[in-house]
Amino acid sequence: MKGKDLINKVIRVDVPDMEQVRKDCHRKAMSQLQPIKRLRWSVAAVVAACFLFATAAYATSVIINRVDTGGTMEFIMIPNDCPDYHARWAESIIATPVYVNRYSDVLPQLLRIERPTFDSDTAQVISGMLVGRIFTAGGISFDLMTAIPYQYPIMYWADDRGNVLYNEYGYEVGEIRLLTRTNSESIWEPLDITITSRADFEIEWGYNNTFDEAIALVGRNLRLPTVHIEEFSPPRFRVIDMHGRLSSGVTIRFIGNDTELWFEDMLIYVENVRDGNSEPWSIYMPGEITQLEIAGVTAHKITADRYATQIFWIHDGLVYRLIPPGNNMLTDKQLAEIIQSMIE
Repeated sequence: MKGKDLINKVIRVDVPDMEQVRKDCHRKAMSQLQPIKRLRWSVAAVVAACFLFATAAYATSVIINRVDTGGTMEFIMIPNDCPDYHARWAESIIATPVYVNRYSDVLPQLLRIERPTFDSDTAQVISGMLVGRIFTAGGISFDLMTAIPYQYPIMYWADDRGNVLYNEYGYEVGEIRLLTRTNSESIWEPLDITITSRADFEIEWGYNNTFDEAIALVGRNLRLPTVHIEEFSPPRFRVIDMHGRLSSGVTIRFIGNDTELWFEDMLIYVENVRDGNSEPWSIYMPGEITQLEIAGVTAHKITADRYATQIFWIHDGLVYRLIPPGNNMLTDKQLAEIIQSMIE
């Protein structure tokens, strides 16, 4: 798999920094790389490593604009040619999907994503990383990578061949990802394989909560859009309860009618306004902040490369973050009308 193809296989997650990761790169064949010590990364550690630049300290002179959302985050716009920003982005860790358990109870889009393909060198590296880490129900070590039939040149993909797979601790596997990073020679190198259990995978990606559970978490009545939702399925809810920490909130997902296309979804994230003793997480990035006045409420639209478009506003003690579907499926006027329907 070429570097550009590798990055284009990144799965999006429900944090704004990872909604539209795009990066072209070059790398040598992985067979030329020196062995790298296997690392044990938690999901939180991977996210933190991916966005080290988010908490970087930039000189005031390079800051173009900033907006405090009132919740977990503040956004700080910097010049597109800021060297420190690009250097930190180049050091980011990319988590590329290798295998998804299609029996998992998660959103259909995640299980219908085209299986990524790998060249023989990359497949060999992945197989080596998985030795002694995935097994069949009978406890037999399993080689996940399989040559694609009738494919020339020969390419490989992950295939469980009808087996239920388990990790080294005996838990059913939900998802496997390859972690890569750019080294000092601008070559993408593999760092590790992360294996998520099916139970954790379903918690991370499942939208199985009720509207009442969402209200119970934030402690206030949630406002849902009432216009321009005909092209979406009924909303699904995911409660993220961090036991009182800032990042607790509710994600509401409106699935596009074509469930094969995950970028047709509309996401709304809701959290409580943070208290006066807490500091926001600062996100530095090149981009634009546009202030909107909608039904007497000030909203801020944030657009930038490598990030999803987002619109933030505060209403009735709650911070709302709207991430519209891709490809400009909704016009600016329609987005304003959606927000207005949630305010009035």
